[in-house]
Amino acid sequence: TVNIRWNVNAVWSIIAGSTSGNRIYSSDFFSLNNFNYTFEEYKPRVVYQANTQLRLTALFSYFEAKNIEELGNEMAFNTEWGGELRYSISKFGVINGKFSYYEVKYTGNAQSPLGYDILQGLVPGENMLWNLSLQQRIGSNMQISVTYDGRSAQNQRTLHIGRMEARYLF
Repeated sequence: TVNIRWNVNAVWSIIAGSTSGNRIYSSDFFSLNNFNYTFEEYKPRVVYQANTQLRLTALFSYFEAKNIEELGNEMAFNTEWGGELRYSISKFGVINGKFSYYEVKYTGNAQSPLGYDILQGLVPGENMLWNLSLQQRIGSNMQISVTYDGRSAQNQRTLHIGRMEARYLF
């Protein structure tokens, strides 16, 4: 993994990340689930931080993976376009939002263990994921987080997930 950050000036930054590697799963009992794939991922981002309260990020990522020929020769190509927002309101909390659009291509069975792993939980075709969260500190020892996640994929119904968490800090 390599990450580079360049602060162009006081408000603009460019962040570039690159990851490559090899993921292997091998089982004597479930040999049909075995995989051994290499991958490369590139993640450039442009960040605008107007002040300590507001940060906007435009993001892109490209992921490519290929399983070895002996185990199926499956290939995956995943492109993400998206944006993030972080807004801090003094004495209230922090609001975070993210939206991502994915275009996913895969030559294998998406329902297999390899398909799930190589697609990172996405499905072939168009995918959209969004997230909105609010964190608020109550007093000096309590933190409340409320999170909403949504996801939509081609030929599947939209999923909505909400969570709430309370933490006591000591």
